[in-house]
Amino acid sequence: MDTEEKGMINCPKCGKEVAKSSRFCPFCRASLVGEPQGAPEAPVEGDTAKVKSVTDDSDVEKIAVAIKKATTPEKSAQWTSIIGVSAGVVMLCFGAYAFFTASVGCDSTSFGGDAYTYIYKGIVATAKTLYLICRCLGMALMCGGAAMSCHFASRFGK
Repeated sequence: MDTEEKGMINCPKCGKEVAKSSRFCPFCRASLVGEPQGAPEAPVEGDTAKVKSVTDDSDVEKIAVAIKKATTPEKSAQWTSIIGVSAGVVMLCFGAYAFFTASVGCDSTSFGGDAYTYIYKGIVATAKTLYLICRCLGMALMCGGAAMSCHFASRFGK
């Protein structure tokens, strides 16, 4: 029986028989099909280039299963996402509390033109500044918590 009738071809580099459906020679790893433009020459991390030979379809299936396992998120990655979402929600809650409960505890009552009036005005100004700082920090915590929760929640499906 001729090699072409068996679905075999000869490798252009080493001359050994390989299956027609093979993309690479299992013996010398030479490409049996034209490389697409812009394809990387060096193997990429996690690529199937680590496999030295492919002899039949069952090996290809084993490689596909191994690649799927390597790209499937582990349980620890899922726990990381759960912890990240939880931390984001806690940040969001603390930010909302800081934002909505910030208040100024001083009234702007004037006592007259003496030193106590100027001291009191300084205390009121300081209190208003602290109030604005608490509101800004609260808003920053709310936004950061929401962003953090969204980021980690988006990683669940990957």
